[in-house]
Amino acid sequence: MTSGEISTVVEYDYTGLNLKYNNDEFDEDQIDVTVLTGPNGEPGAMTVPYGYALLRDAPNPEAAKLFMDYVLSLDCQELFFDAYVRPIRADELDQPDEFPDQSEYDDAGFTVDQEQLVATQESIQEELVERTPLQGAQ
Repeated sequence: MTSGEISTVVEYDYTGLNLKYNNDEFDEDQIDVTVLTGPNGEPGAMTVPYGYALLRDAPNPEAAKLFMDYVLSLDCQELFFDAYVRPIRADELDQPDEFPDQSEYDDAGFTVDQEQLVATQESIQEELVERTPLQGAQ
């Protein structure tokens, strides 16, 4: 977190919500979570997908499939909500009241073309390293 007149942090929504509601070091009223829109109402919050996959030639694919089934079960999906991470099956569960309203995400959210990101990732990393004022940045 930065320190100044108003302390701020830019982070994933779940990090802020988890810090606000699942952390004893801060009072709930010390932390607010906002889904930001960009200038002139443009999208300002990036939607980041999660994924997992069964690896080819996994040593125990049947156990891996059972784990994958468990992760997608409603019981496990509820655990994501407990940690303030929006699960893939959120529409089938009761969303905690502490979450920002879905309309805030709809108004602010944008996604990144993941295939394009992977194709340009190395040049993006090089540019960030070149532009950082910190010595030794890699």
